[in-house]
Amino acid sequence: MYAHASKNMRKRHSKEVLRLAGLLHDIGKLIMDQYMADDFRGALAMAKSSPMMLCNAEQEVVGIDHATLGGWLCGKWNLSEELMLSILWHHDPDSAPDAHWELTAMCHVANYICNLEHIGDGGDLAQPTCVQSVWKRLGLAVSDISVIVDEVNEESKKSDILMTLM
Repeated sequence: MYAHASKNMRKRHSKEVLRLAGLLHDIGKLIMDQYMADDFRGALAMAKSSPMMLCNAEQEVVGIDHATLGGWLCGKWNLSEELMLSILWHHDPDSAPDAHWELTAMCHVANYICNLEHIGDGGDLAQPTCVQSVWKRLGLAVSDISVIVDEVNEESKKSDILMTLM
């Protein structure tokens, strides 16, 4: 997706920041699994049986969702406000402050594509959703979607190969 972003957007967001947002956006799930295991398993079961978005099931069962926990953790780790807000709002990018909307939106789109293509298992069985205004606001055309999906799948294959070496 980075290659399809406008030149100005690429100046504002380094590949490293984008990768870090991608790696950390669901860190709240690890916190829930480690410290609220029974409730988190209950939320996973609810999300699978409904099916519904896991973050909604987390709110219902645990009282907080993984995005909120991840944002909180980023604050505790003194990570940048931009990174913290992209994690906090990755399911609802239009709620992010304008100054940090782009990174949040890119995280949202990447999360959507990974869920759509079943890259990893985030616990969601509900049909992945993407906030429609995000594509246009990011300057992406509908024709870019299939190219971006192909690029994500290629990168995923590289990661799979790397993980087999460890």
